[in-house]
Amino acid sequence: HQGIKDLAGGFVVEATCPADDLIEAIRRPTGSYVAAVQWHPEFHRAELGTLDDRPLLDDFLAAARRGW
Repeated sequence: HQGIKDLAGGFVVEATCPADDLIEAIRRPTGSYVAAVQWHPEFHRAELGTLDDRPLLDDFLAAARRGW
């Protein structure tokens, strides 16, 4: 019942669900840092067999270091 129906200008789709093609992750490639996901990355841990969300965290931390 919640999801992106129409992507706003300036954003790109990063991930979609293979089962239903719903948008699962977006980002804004220019300007200030914006990334959004349709899941809770803080609950995922690769050592427990779930999706490894470390690249998402690394991207955010790199943007913070750049001062975005």
